[in-house]
Amino acid sequence: MIMGNKSENYLVLGGDGLLGRYIVEYLTASGKTVLSTTRCTSDVGDNRCYLDLSAAPASYPDFDSIQHVFLCAGVTSMIECEKKSASTRKINVDGVLAVSEKLVSQGARLYFLSSNTVFNGMSVIDESSTPSPTTEYGRQKAEAETALLKMSNVSVIRLSKVLSATSGMASDFIRKLKNGDEVDAFNDVRLSPISLKYVCESLLRIAEIGATGIFHLSGDTELTYTELAGQLASRLNIPQCRIRPVSSLSKGVEVLYKPIHPALRMERTHQLLGISPEPLGRVLDQLIKV
Repeated sequence: MIMGNKSENYLVLGGDGLLGRYIVEYLTASGKTVLSTTRCTSDVGDNRCYLDLSAAPASYPDFDSIQHVFLCAGVTSMIECEKKSASTRKINVDGVLAVSEKLVSQGARLYFLSSNTVFNGMSVIDESSTPSPTTEYGRQKAEAETALLKMSNVSVIRLSKVLSATSGMASDFIRKLKNGDEVDAFNDVRLSPISLKYVCESLLRIAEIGATGIFHLSGDTELTYTELAGQLASRLNIPQCRIRPVSSLSKGVEVLYKPIHPALRMERTHQLLGISPEPLGRVLDQLIKV
């Protein structure tokens, strides 16, 4: 369902996380009026208020005159979700639904940032595919999705692997390559990378059109971490011999989600919004230019 645009007041729940922080910066640079939330009391300011989704809903702040809400808040660590399923579920499901009900009842449009982990990753799936999570994090995301889609004015946006040039795995690869170090990169973990800029451009498109339902944002390529490191080395004109393929098991790293097909098909998203999977070259450009 698509409805017209209404206003320019935006709220980012979880504005101090990697994705939330970038969305705030992108919207602000686009001339939008933006409010965000944080769980750190020291970060509270004029445009950032305190919100703890593990607290009682009665403690949630009132958000006046908000038309668009990007919901990025939550526990994103898969390991933490496995080890502390009850406490993380209180945030990722109970808290998310409570704050969403409040905002939607006040007339806001809600854009819930979800993940390809709601699927088992064994086959290529689209927006209409039934969730099949294999991790606690994926189960919590899928449960929240199901409940949110029963509300009005809600969009669920599933993402493949978002890469940043300033933190995380890709940033670590680039730093080591530039420093002349060798890079150990997993050859048994696959991803379909997308850039922060692509996500923000797409989210703003969804908000401006007023599109609801399920949407996918994915890369156009599936590759291993080893292959990604090799692509980055090529862009930096660094010899491939600096890349050392290793398995996650050999490094003693527990990887809970190892999809064979990490990409998400985007037929509905493309049909309604004109958004296509992000080309690998564009992702690499965004990572290398910083």
